[in-house]
Amino acid sequence: MRILLIMLVLLAACAPPEEEAEEELDLAPSLRPSDTVLPFVVGEPTNSFLGRNNPTQAALAAEGELSENPTIRPLPTSPSVPVQIFANDSQLLMLDYYGGLTNTSPVIFLFHDDNETGSSWDAFASQLQTRGYHVIVPDIRGYGSTGGEVDWELAAEDVQMMVNNLAVLGRTAPGAPVAMVGVGQGANLALVGCANVSVCQSAVAVSPFDGVLDLDRAVQTLSSRSVMLVSADDDTDSSATANRLNSLHTGEHQWQRYSSGGRAGELFGTQPGLTAQIVEWLLRNVELPAT
Repeated sequence: MRILLIMLVLLAACAPPEEEAEEELDLAPSLRPSDTVLPFVVGEPTNSFLGRNNPTQAALAAEGELSENPTIRPLPTSPSVPVQIFANDSQLLMLDYYGGLTNTSPVIFLFHDDNETGSSWDAFASQLQTRGYHVIVPDIRGYGSTGGEVDWELAAEDVQMMVNNLAVLGRTAPGAPVAMVGVGQGANLALVGCANVSVCQSAVAVSPFDGVLDLDRAVQTLSSRSVMLVSADDDTDSSATANRLNSLHTGEHQWQRYSSGGRAGELFGTQPGLTAQIVEWLLRNVELPAT
C-alpha cells in the first residue's frame, strides 16, 4: 500500500503543468482622437484662418529663433534687376534698372542702336552705377525682350512716359535729374527724348543721323542744356549731321570729332578714350549729390 502511494506521488510530479488562461488585453484607446482641422477653409481668404490649427506654421521656428537647419541664401550678385512697364499703347516695355547711390541720384538712360538690344550697354551701365548714378537701359520697342513693331516716334513717347514714372521704375525721387546717352538710332532718341522732358539736363549722341525724328528742333530746344556730339569722318552721314547740329546749339556743347573709327558702337572699340570722355562729361554736367 505504501508502495502504491509513492508511485502515485511520482506520477503526479511528472505530469505536465496545466496551461494558464491567457489574459485579454484592453485595446480601447485611453484618449479619443483629436479633431482634424484644415489649416484654412477652401475658398476662404488665407488671412482668415487665425485661431485654427496650422501644423505647417507650428513646425516653424518661433519668432527670433533659428531653425534647426537654416537655409543660407547667397546675396544677389547681379548689378541690375529686370523691370517692365506698359507704354501708353499697352506695349509691354522691358528694361534693366541699375540702382544708384541714393534716391536723389541722377538717372542716366542708355539707348541702343538699330538691330541691337540694351545688353550692349552692360559694361558701361555698371561703370556709371559704380559712380553713383541710377541707370535705366530699355530694350526699345521692336527689339530684344520688348518685342512689338519698330517705331522710333512711339519710342520717343515711351521715353517721356518712363521719365514721368521714374518713381515706379526704381528707388528714385520724383523729379530726379536725368541725362540720356545713345548710339546711332539711340543717339537720335537721346536728343529728342531729352528735349521732351524738362528734367533732362544733358544728352550725349554718338553718331546721330537724319531720320524720322526731328533732330534740329530737339537741339534748338536743348540750347539751354548741355549736348555732347560724337562722330567720325569716315561715317559721312553722321559726321554731316553732327556738324549741322553743332552749329545749331547755342548753349554748352562739345563735338568730339574723330578722323576715323567707324559708326556708333564701333567707336567705343576704335577710340578707347571715348568711354572716359562720356563719363567725365556726365560727371561735369549731371552732378551727383554730395555724400
